[in-house]
Amino acid sequence: MSRTCRGLITLIFIVSAGMTARPPRLRSEEVSPPGVAMRVEGGEIHITLPDEQLKVSPQDLLEWVKCAAGAVIHYYVHFPVRHLTLQIRASRRNGVSHGVTYAKGGGLITVAMGRGTESNALRNDWVLTHEMIHLAFPSMAENHHWIEEGTSTYVEPVARAEVGQIPVADVWKQFILDMPKGQPAPRASARAAFHFCATRGEVGSAWICRF
Repeated sequence: MSRTCRGLITLIFIVSAGMTARPPRLRSEEVSPPGVAMRVEGGEIHITLPDEQLKVSPQDLLEWVKCAAGAVIHYYVHFPVRHLTLQIRASRRNGVSHGVTYAKGGGLITVAMGRGTESNALRNDWVLTHEMIHLAFPSMAENHHWIEEGTSTYVEPVARAEVGQIPVADVWKQFILDMPKGQPAPRASARAAFHFCATRGEVGSAWICRF
C-alpha cells in the first residue's frame, strides 16, 4: 500500500460486548465476530469483517478500507458522513464486487469479497472508493439516478490519482475511452438527448450527461 494510506486513521479499536479495547495488534481471531471501528477525519467507520476464512488477512482488509477512505477524505477534505457502517461479506466470486450504498443509519455500504481474492486485487480496487463517494451525494429520483453514478464514476479515479493510488495517465485513458459512451446519437434533438441522460442509468451515460 502507498504511504498515503498510512497515518489517516486516528484510532482503530475492537468493538466487543460494549467494551472498547486499546489500538490492537490485529490478529484474525480478534476481529472475526464483532467488528472494528475505525476513526477517520470527520467520521467513523464501523466495519463488520467476514466470519469466513479469506485468502487476504484482516489486516489487509483494514488497510484496503483505510486507503479507500483516504482517497475520499483527500478529495472532500473530510469523510462525507459522521458514521458509516461497512459490511464485508465473503463470496465465491474473486475480487471485490456487489458494492451497494444506502442512506440507512447515516450511511451503510455492503460489499462482497471473494474468498480467494489476492492482496494485489485490494490495492487495485476501485469499488469501495466508488461506494464511499456515493455518501457525499444525495439520493435522487429514479429518472435522475444517472447523476448519482456519474458523480462517483468521475470522482473515484480522480480521487485515487490525487493520492498516488493510480497513475494520472490511467485516469485520462479511462476518460478518453469511456466518456464518449455517454453521448446520444449525433443528430438527436435536445429533448431526446435529455431523455437519454435522464433514463439511461448506465455508467457510460453518466459520463457526458452529468456535464
